[in-house]
Amino acid sequence: MSAALGALATAVAPLAAGRVVATLADSTVFAEGIDAHPTFGALYVASIRHRTIYEVRPDGSVRDLDVARHVRIGALLGVRVSPDGFSLYATTSGLPAMRGFAPSDTSIAAIVRLRIADGALEQRVDVPSNGAKHLLGDLTMAPDGTVYATDSDSPILFRLRPGATQLDAIRHPLF
Repeated sequence: MSAALGALATAVAPLAAGRVVATLADSTVFAEGIDAHPTFGALYVASIRHRTIYEVRPDGSVRDLDVARHVRIGALLGVRVSPDGFSLYATTSGLPAMRGFAPSDTSIAAIVRLRIADGALEQRVDVPSNGAKHLLGDLTMAPDGTVYATDSDSPILFRLRPGATQLDAIRHPLF
């Protein structure tokens, strides 16, 4: 019996221990996506409420990239550091939980590329308007720099190839 209890204790034991690296002073950030810079160790935290991305540095200091200053930026959801390490890709969509929401903001659905140094908008690629509702959420990047974003409102996976100015819509019956 004790062998079985020992095996059970091992099976349910934590695999890793976490630690607090920084605390954002504002409890209404509504953090969504997060990614780590592979070289500098900074964390990039997307905020639904504040329509921005926060850079949390290894020393615990926090910098707001002030993404909300750009036109038609909705809630920031997914975020990924670009392969070159100088930019971030993020998804933005209009959600009622974001500060300053207006009903017309529900048309916001885009992938943006932002310069890490100053939060400048380097590229914006909107989901083509087709009358359907779109909510871009999670995103990932392939080794070649292709960005993929999920659509929580329509059964579509969007793809942004390196150098492209339009999104490819990938559809499949299992979506």
